[in-house]
Amino acid sequence: MTKLLFESRHTCSICRLEDKDVQVHHIDGDPTNNKEENLIVLCLNCHSKVSRTGGLGRGYSIEELRLYKKEWINYCRADTFKEVSKIDENRICFVLMPFREPFNSYYEQIITKAIVNSGLLPLRSDEIFGTKSIVEDIYYYIKKSIVVIAELTTKNPNVLYELGLAHAIGKPVILITQNIDDVPFDLKHLRCIVYNTISPIWANELQANIEKAIQATIADVENKNLYPSIGLSIKDIKTNVLKSLSNLLFEEEIEEVLQYWRGYFLMDFHDFSEAISMFERYLKTHPKDDVTMYQIACCHAKLKDKDNMIQYLKSAINLNKENKNEAIHDEDFKEYWEDEDFKDLTC
Repeated sequence: MTKLLFESRHTCSICRLEDKDVQVHHIDGDPTNNKEENLIVLCLNCHSKVSRTGGLGRGYSIEELRLYKKEWINYCRADTFKEVSKIDENRICFVLMPFREPFNSYYEQIITKAIVNSGLLPLRSDEIFGTKSIVEDIYYYIKKSIVVIAELTTKNPNVLYELGLAHAIGKPVILITQNIDDVPFDLKHLRCIVYNTISPIWANELQANIEKAIQATIADVENKNLYPSIGLSIKDIKTNVLKSLSNLLFEEEIEEVLQYWRGYFLMDFHDFSEAISMFERYLKTHPKDDVTMYQIACCHAKLKDKDNMIQYLKSAINLNKENKNEAIHDEDFKEYWEDEDFKDLTC
């Protein structure tokens, strides 16, 4: 709850008026459900409105509360990042990892603490609020980072591509994984932290090991002048990443990663039909990748193809129910929020 109050700036997620007394409210009304996704910060006045039932004074729905919370915290994070980046943009520690549970919890509860304790600013690509394409933003912040942390468990294609960017420009990388076999052979000489979630103290051990690795890496950079940043333009990325990936992965793995990222590039250029083709090719070898299914659903939404959009979105939700609420409230599907078939997904 302390983290939630901090992220919300001790400010109500609905009225957003400063200097008002606030409390943490259980979104679903169950006081025993203290999961982070079920908590929201509200002032006493808004809490009173939320708690009403029936009549004209009826409170907000669960979906509305989650949207208010998501929008306010995203605003706070973006605003905080702008302020911090003005102070010292060169203290960024860029984190490469899958955007799903349990990795989101690992990031918020373990990795960010280790980074902040080391005097750096944690940043993931899903926290970037820029006007450029996501690929350009990722490249920019990797290049600005003093150190990069890569979570390689499951060999996620996003992570491998971003790792290729970091490797291509000579950035120092700290690898973490639950399985050493997920680390590309050519990178096993780098600092690699293997953790086991079975241990009762694994979280504390992982945080401590990340802090030690960050401090050692900073010392290498500052004292030995290692890992010079190469001044590459965005046009140089593809060639350098291909060279980097060719050293890190087998040939068939390279093609799989590139298929996935071609889909993202094509989405940037609004070629949604071709993007779907790339993502579907990737799904043939990764049939249970819910993130790829979600991207295909987004493309079908842009193409006004409701049936296929719902089909892929339903498949993605079935594979990863923890991200259900965030998925169905994504702005990409806004025009379908009142559609009866789409509403069935919320049941």
